[in-house]
Amino acid sequence: MIIRFVNESDINKIVKIHKVYLKKGLFSKFSERFLRSFYKVMLHDKGTITYVLEDNNEILGFITGSLNMSNLKVKIVQNLWFLLGIEVFVQPQVFIKVLKVNSYPSFKNIGQAEILSVVLVPKARGKGEGGKMIKQIISFFKYKGCKSIIVSVRDNMQKANKFYSKNGFKKVNQINFLGEEVNIWQFKIN
Repeated sequence: MIIRFVNESDINKIVKIHKVYLKKGLFSKFSERFLRSFYKVMLHDKGTITYVLEDNNEILGFITGSLNMSNLKVKIVQNLWFLLGIEVFVQPQVFIKVLKVNSYPSFKNIGQAEILSVVLVPKARGKGEGGKMIKQIISFFKYKGCKSIIVSVRDNMQKANKFYSKNGFKKVNQINFLGEEVNIWQFKIN
């Protein structure tokens, strides 16, 4: 298995994995059309990185991170406002959550690196590949001069919380975000 930078031809596969295995997040409620556009914006954003895990030309997972969530938010609004409007129109129940996303703490912490998502398909789990992807993105953030990385994980996602603890992250906070308890994990870069 190899870990490599994402390219545009991977986006449809990433979206499929996102829809099937990342069911809890706000963006997971949105259409594949929106997610394709979202990942294209991130692909072309210099402050965002996505790596894919590939085996025999099959994408088995991905990890995405941002050097500056505040800048990413601006890019999303600038480039996806129309599609976001369609999503809210089609799913009015998400409107309030979309408005509340602006209160996400990382949008205020300029310069704070953050892992946005890590996902592996079931057949790639339990083999150490997730840890390898974490090491890869930590190396990227270190190269960019970051001193620490955070990731937020719903408190009820026990396997994910254990995964970050096992990979050297320390729980530094717990917040209520969009009506759910969320653990904030931090990795300090040497």
